[in-house]
Amino acid sequence: MVNKLPEKLLLLRKHFGFSQQEIADKMGVNVVEYMGWENGRAICNLAQFKRLASIFQVSLDDMLKNSTDIALPNLSLEDSIQIPFMKDSEPSEIDIPLMVNPQKAAHVVNETTAQIKRVSEVKQKPQEVQQKPVTPIHRVDMNQKTTKKSPKNNKKLFMIIGGVIGAVVLIGLVFFLLNMNKGTDGLNLKLSQADRLSTTEKFTVYIRDDHNVATYGQGIQMTDFNNLVKIDSYKDTVVGLKADGTVVGAGSNTNGQLDVSKIEKAVDVAIGAKHTVAALDDGKVVCVGDTAQGACDVDQWENIVDVEAGNGFTIGIDSAGNVKVAGTVTNSASMESNKNVKSVSIGTNEVAFLSSSQTVTTVSYSGAVATNVSTLKNITQVAVGNGFIAGLGSDGKVQIATNNEDLKKAVEQWSSIGVISAYNNTLVGFTTSGKMVGTGDNQYNQYTNEAETTTTEQLEKVKNLQVSYDKTKIKITWDKVEGADYYEVSIDTNPVYTAKAVENSLTIDQSKLTDGQKYVITIIASSNTDKNLNSEAFTVDFNYTAPTPEPTVTPSFTLTIKYVYDDDVNSKIYQDYVMTYNTGDTYRVESPKIDGYEALRTVVEGTMGSKNEEITVRYKAKVAPTPTPTPTATPFPDTDGCATSGGTFDSVTGKCTCPQGTQLAPDKNACVAIGG
Repeated sequence: MVNKLPEKLLLLRKHFGFSQQEIADKMGVNVVEYMGWENGRAICNLAQFKRLASIFQVSLDDMLKNSTDIALPNLSLEDSIQIPFMKDSEPSEIDIPLMVNPQKAAHVVNETTAQIKRVSEVKQKPQEVQQKPVTPIHRVDMNQKTTKKSPKNNKKLFMIIGGVIGAVVLIGLVFFLLNMNKGTDGLNLKLSQADRLSTTEKFTVYIRDDHNVATYGQGIQMTDFNNLVKIDSYKDTVVGLKADGTVVGAGSNTNGQLDVSKIEKAVDVAIGAKHTVAALDDGKVVCVGDTAQGACDVDQWENIVDVEAGNGFTIGIDSAGNVKVAGTVTNSASMESNKNVKSVSIGTNEVAFLSSSQTVTTVSYSGAVATNVSTLKNITQVAVGNGFIAGLGSDGKVQIATNNEDLKKAVEQWSSIGVISAYNNTLVGFTTSGKMVGTGDNQYNQYTNEAETTTTEQLEKVKNLQVSYDKTKIKITWDKVEGADYYEVSIDTNPVYTAKAVENSLTIDQSKLTDGQKYVITIIASSNTDKNLNSEAFTVDFNYTAPTPEPTVTPSFTLTIKYVYDDDVNSKIYQDYVMTYNTGDTYRVESPKIDGYEALRTVVEGTMGSKNEEITVRYKAKVAPTPTPTPTATPFPDTDGCATSGGTFDSVTGKCTCPQGTQLAPDKNACVAIGG
């Protein structure tokens, strides 16, 4: 999803006519930090969102929603320029020529020109800066006779005079606005919370609200450390950045790393083992100190807004969030592969990069395995120690990636933290109210725990887990834990089943489990407050055996078929057919055959329903067929004397049958001797 905040900030800022420096001043942050919000390289926290909403006179919801669809507020007298004598007349479109302030610092990106809107334009969306000619102002001949002037002409005269006066006022105001925040050196940097703390081997330095420095531990003599907006340290050396862009230093100067007096117009500064680097307001970087290892090979860098220094190397972040590395250091290519970087922290063995998405990545440069920081979320600042990486969350809590359990427990009690810093085995922080907290190595009293910490107790471990189940559900119960607000339950199914139970019981569907499979049930008692820590995980093995299914009983019903006479349904012609079938069974019964009768339904068939069924089959008497009369045959006469010739004559067919030794005469129906 595209971040709409930069476009929204630009729209609102232009609507009110503010410069980036002016908004940064109102927000109490360095202009470079505000530039990061407006170009999308960084995202402000919730408190800063609220402050922006107040400055731009919009609701917090309008500031937070990822859209530029926002109603621009009407400008009040404090936010707009009203031209005198014109309240009752139509606005005169007098354009003031755009003025360029030759002393305006280059670090205020895209703000080299300023524009004052006309009163008639205050409700319009910001327009692109354009150079327009000044509307001509008519001259008035003061020698004219006034006795003949009409009220209309008087009104016009007042409008012209008012316009001239208004133009002068506007020009003066433009000049004032462009220069009100400039010091003699052109910079007026603001103190950012993340830049006010640094801890090193034997001491910690912190910029107080009065912009002077407080030292804890075996500090060093620091002269002229006032009006500070950034401080950084390395072992026995300290450098500070002043609001006017100059740099001061104190401590050991063996390698010339404190020859910083000539640095001007710096917006960030950092000190390493043998060198100091500063990012300037024009995006360039300067370096003093040892050059043998290449840490000062930064002359060609451009658009740099943040710098950090280590032992023999320098890291720079440009305005687009890209990383540059100079010097002799392992895995520099891996470091430079990071994108959308907001800030960087260098530790003894590794470097941590904080992205604009508030996530952290690490690169080791010592050969050791980099710390796994996947658990760090919503981070606004990062600090690297020896064996741990700490991240300051947007909620003011400190998250830590480490195997040191004591360190984890110590920072769990911290709250409302505004800034953190780390060195080797030491982690220090300050709350937003200016109270110091610390943990780890404190051999030189580098920190004191001034902030009140809430005593926390760990909830008791879950006990007495019981599992029961019926035909379809499994119920898990356990003893209630005092102080627990809810319970986190998980079962290692595939995928893993997780649930949050408010009561000390949980019911799940057996379909999620496989018969004969062994599962691990894990339950953690949890609290909604910081007063109690979550309990240790309670785990138990559970062998799931699916309940034996009960045999399915299919209901059965009776089918009765009655056979009756068609003309007398109350009289049976045949005995009833009675049979039991289960619901859903099909049946087919042929009707019995009865002499002299025929069934009106020869076959009864269907599917058994869920109730007894009775069917009646009727029989109708058969109609006897009318007999066909047999025709009477007329006998043939023995006209040829068959019988007298010794043959046998059939009077039905008229055929003569001759005895042996005779034959039928060829010309008559009588017998003759063979050959006769």
